[in-house]
Amino acid sequence: MIEKMEEKNPLIRLMQKFQKGARPVTHMGPFLPLLRIKERGLPFNDIMRNSKAMTEAALMSFEFDFESTVLPFDLNVEAEMLGARVLYHEGFDGNPVYPTIADKPFTTGDDIEIPDALAEKGRMPVILKTIASLKERARDKGAVGVYIPGPFTLAGQVLDIDRSLHCCRC
Repeated sequence: MIEKMEEKNPLIRLMQKFQKGARPVTHMGPFLPLLRIKERGLPFNDIMRNSKAMTEAALMSFEFDFESTVLPFDLNVEAEMLGARVLYHEGFDGNPVYPTIADKPFTTGDDIEIPDALAEKGRMPVILKTIASLKERARDKGAVGVYIPGPFTLAGQVLDIDRSLHCCRC
């Protein structure tokens, strides 16, 4: 019964179409081999903000026999596009620390305004340049995917959730 359901699932059919051998077709999310990044001298914060470093880090997925790579590597891009300030941390004891949001730019959902020209906001130009570079350099290696946080993750980055949900409590 499960096999019949899988045959009808368009995502599974699409993944099977592009699968090569027994290797997995897709990532579950962004993948960063931290030891390899350090060995290659790529500063962790550069792979979040610099297209060349981001491209090099993303290409490592193919070195580990994944059939795809996924960008961006952190969850803050959309919040940054809406006006949130991103903090880049130096790390602790030699371990990298992912970027975080400095403050919530909006008080309520009604305050949020979607800016014009989203592709030009925050790090989006860097990510778009990286995707173009990956499509060229990894043309025969596999797919290039993007990771987009869900609406509640994004809301938590740009709004004070306790304050926002307060009006919804019965």
